[in-house]
Amino acid sequence: MKARIHTLISQIVPADSYLFIRLAGHGQSLISRRVAAAFEVDAYFEYLMNRFSTPEEIFGPVSIKALKEDHYIRKTEHYLPCADFAFLDEIWKASPAILNTLLTLVNEKVFKNGEQLQQVPLSVLIGASNEIPEPNQGLDALYDRFILRLVVEPIQQAGNFHQLLQAKPGSAHLQMDEPLKITQAELAEWREQIHEIELPALVLQVIDLIRQYLQQHVDGLSVYISDRRWQRVAYLLKAAAFLNGRPQVLLEDIREMHKLIDQAILEIGLHADLQLESLIQRKDELEQQMLNAFYYTDDVYESYLIQDKEYLRAVTHLDHHYQDKVLYLLLNKMDSKQDFFAVDAS
Repeated sequence: MKARIHTLISQIVPADSYLFIRLAGHGQSLISRRVAAAFEVDAYFEYLMNRFSTPEEIFGPVSIKALKEDHYIRKTEHYLPCADFAFLDEIWKASPAILNTLLTLVNEKVFKNGEQLQQVPLSVLIGASNEIPEPNQGLDALYDRFILRLVVEPIQQAGNFHQLLQAKPGSAHLQMDEPLKITQAELAEWREQIHEIELPALVLQVIDLIRQYLQQHVDGLSVYISDRRWQRVAYLLKAAAFLNGRPQVLLEDIREMHKLIDQAILEIGLHADLQLESLIQRKDELEQQMLNAFYYTDDVYESYLIQDKEYLRAVTHLDHHYQDKVLYLLLNKMDSKQDFFAVDAS
């Protein structure tokens, strides 16, 4: 769980929509609440979707007072249109009416409330499901809007599993000191600054190679990576550089693409031979070759030939009562673990 919380907090900065894909009973609501505790949140909304969920439960009840005046307006306070951080569990079980409205809300950050367009402050939306949308349901656009999709699996390591068995139930509400929280202003400012990170030509070439490889090897399979997702791939790479204090993306940041591309294959149960790891390994090898071309692979010392032997020159700095003394050390003794003596010029 700690790994998932860490991943989410680090990725909330560049993105605003996430999707958990998991089996039941893995504490997604707990993860969402604890992630929200790291941010300044004015209004948190959480709801467990089901096929009987109504728009009133998500977007707010219709105002009876306004209805009497011939106006169809929802009372959205304390509901999703007024939330800045939201968690929707079992999201794909909701009706198409809810999900289609949700698409506009997420895409445009507006909610059509009667005759008015209500601005939505939503900065983070986390969804969770143990399934993916059924095909031909008109949900592809909303599904694609969830840029990051994290698979939550059962605990694998025995030690961690034993800790779970012995631990008492944890609190879903984590208290964090206000000065430590990421404010809404900081989050908005960081998201703007990420756009200023440089995407070098070498990184673009590697992305082109991966894109071409995908096009050649998944043709005919039910896998589609939209232009929006590729754009968000670039933004996520910039975010990785930004969060590490770098002005431009490095080749090592390309590993972040696994979160956005590999999952497109895994979600439909296919095992296409994408071999992204081999591409990254080739990239690492090329990097090493470039380093070897410009730098020495071994330490190089300036040596002095004395009586047909190579020595290193060292100057001892004692204190002000003594003059500095020049000593010479045998070069072939540098890696020796045995004691040896330095000699002076005489």
